[in-house]
Amino acid sequence: MTQPGRGGAPVPIVTVWATYGAGLDEFGPKLAEKLGVPLHEGAFSSDDLHDAAENGGGANEPDGDSWYLVQAIYQQGRAFKWRNIFQGVKRGREEQRQDLINAVQADARRGGVFLGRNATVILGRYPGALHVKLDGPLEGRIKRLTDLGIPESKVREDQQFEDNVRSQMSVALFDWDPLGTDRYDLVLNTVALGIDTAVQIAAEASRAKMGGAHPEAPPPPAG
Repeated sequence: MTQPGRGGAPVPIVTVWATYGAGLDEFGPKLAEKLGVPLHEGAFSSDDLHDAAENGGGANEPDGDSWYLVQAIYQQGRAFKWRNIFQGVKRGREEQRQDLINAVQADARRGGVFLGRNATVILGRYPGALHVKLDGPLEGRIKRLTDLGIPESKVREDQQFEDNVRSQMSVALFDWDPLGTDRYDLVLNTVALGIDTAVQIAAEASRAKMGGAHPEAPPPPAG
């Protein structure tokens, strides 16, 4: 259930999953600040995923948080195929799945904006929790990153890799494909809307789903 904050008032819970280039890294912190709640980062960075794929090993394990391995074999033409996405995992898949559930549910007691971590499924039945997907036309998502100076060839390769890896991890653990729309309350086209407008819409939707129970976070003090 949605957990109470100070004074017994419910605190917002928003889960967010995003396709590559949809602006998750910018959207998450802004939404958390606007709602006045903690930001719960994703389990793996892009560097973690690519390191696991390129080196045939597991993602780094700071504080034991990396609970599965990703292995992809690059083929001629820089395409890739899947070997065993959980090959070499140190513990049983069900144990790892339960560890993630426990961690996300514990964090949910404080409320917050959850980036990835399969929180959309884990917190799917929490009353008042809002579940958001960030997306947009592929070419627009690619342009967002090439405008930052990243070579287009790298952006296109990374987009294919990350959208596939992240979705297949969710399918393998929770039998859920985040590329679909069936578990989201709100799908936002950040290419068309821009990040700030998308944040505003998500914040208003969170308040509406909770019945207006939480106010907008106060602005930071000047200076």
